[in-house]
Amino acid sequence: MWSPNPAYRCLQGIKNWSAAISLNEKMKDQKFHQTLENYRCAVTQILPAYISGRFTNLEALTGEIALVLDNRDTLAEALAESFRLMQTDLDQIDRLDQQLLEMKDDLLGLTSAYTVFRQQVRPPRNHWWYYLDKIVSAPLTPSPELSPTNYWLPLAPLPA
Repeated sequence: MWSPNPAYRCLQGIKNWSAAISLNEKMKDQKFHQTLENYRCAVTQILPAYISGRFTNLEALTGEIALVLDNRDTLAEALAESFRLMQTDLDQIDRLDQQLLEMKDDLLGLTSAYTVFRQQVRPPRNHWWYYLDKIVSAPLTPSPELSPTNYWLPLAPLPA
């Protein structure tokens, strides 16, 4: 019975490994874009519907906030991994973050879920989306002095 030589098997292994990496990258890309779409839908449609009074089930709001926090955590992981992101994706995250910050006072008036989730998850301080109750309202504008890419991150003065 004929069997391929070791070099051939090695090349096949490399080919299969490359295909697995490509599949893994494709899955990461799909997960990222699905997460970004979920975050966009929550920030632009669902949370504003609670704020306006169109949706009134506050227990469901707590679940929606948990999903927003989880989605934003996933986006932060992608950013931290230096996952290849398009400028349009970065711009969309930036706009959605601004919208979330703009509605923070209204959300905090509806529920204390942010505090509860923060106590349960114990997120790092740079995950500002868990600290909406600690963020001081201020005008949000890009700051070219602070970042050569003209990106800003919301700054939250937090107690030490």
